[in-house]
Amino acid sequence: MSRFREWCASANRDRRVKMQSSFELYVSYSQIAVFWSDLKDPLNSWTDEQVELGFSQRPGSVSFKTSAEFGSYSLEVLDGSEILPDRERITVIDVLFEVPESGIVEVASITEGHVMSMAAGIVQLRFEEFKNNAVRLSFLRPSGLKGDVGAT
Repeated sequence: MSRFREWCASANRDRRVKMQSSFELYVSYSQIAVFWSDLKDPLNSWTDEQVELGFSQRPGSVSFKTSAEFGSYSLEVLDGSEILPDRERITVIDVLFEVPESGIVEVASITEGHVMSMAAGIVQLRFEEFKNNAVRLSFLRPSGLKGDVGAT
C-alpha cells in the first residue's frame, strides 16, 4: 500500500479525509472539469485570462488546465476537512465550489467522466497536479461551512 493510501486510511478513521474515488481519466484539450452531473453544457469556454490563471469557472462547473494537452491521468478524489501533506506539485489551484443538494458531481474530460456522490454544500475545491500525469481533487469542508463532513 502506498504511503498516500496509508495516510488516507488513517485519516478515514477520524473522518478528516475520505477517499472518494481513484481512477484513470483520458484528458484532451488540457482540461479536467468538475460539475453538477445534471448541468446542461457542463464544460466551460476559456478566455485568454482564464488560460493564464489555469481555470475557468461558472455556477455548477469548474475546469482546470492540465500541463499535458492529451494523455491519461491518474486521479484521486478526496472529500474531507484537512489538506494532505505536500508532494512534488506542478500546480495548485483553490476555488469555491457548491456541491448540489443532490450531492451528485462529475469529474470529466471532454471524452469521458466519472460520477460520484458526496455531501451537499460549499467546499474549497483544490486541484493539485503532480509529475507523471497525476491529479488530486480535494473537496475541503472547512468548519462552519454548510456541508461539513458528517452532515446530512
